[in-house]
Amino acid sequence: MTNTLKEAVLTEALLEASNRLGLDDATLSAALELPAQSVESLKAGAHLDSATNAYKNSAKLIQLYEALVGLVGTDQQHLRGWLTSENKRWSCTPLHKLRARSGLDEVMAYLQ
Repeated sequence: MTNTLKEAVLTEALLEASNRLGLDDATLSAALELPAQSVESLKAGAHLDSATNAYKNSAKLIQLYEALVGLVGTDQQHLRGWLTSENKRWSCTPLHKLRARSGLDEVMAYLQ
C-alpha cells in the first residue's frame, strides 16, 4: 500500500471515529495538535501527511475509539456518554482532557 493510500485510509478512519465519538472540530484539532483550518481541510477531502505528528495522533485517536468500543460497545450514546461523564481521576471529563496538551495520551493510558 502506498503512503498516499495509507494516508487516505487513516484520514477516513479518523473522521469516522471522531464523528462516532461526537468530537467537534475544536476538540479534534486540539487532540491532533493540528490547526482548526486543517481539520476543515480534512473534512473537505485533504489527507494527513504520514510524516507529521497529527498523523501519529490520528492513529492514537482511532485506537482510543477502538478501546472505548471494547468497553462500552458501539452505541454512540454510550461512547459519547463515557466521554462526557466526569472522571474522578482527572476531576474533569475525558472530552475535556482530550482538549489539553498530551490529553490524548492520558486518555489512551487510562483506557489501557
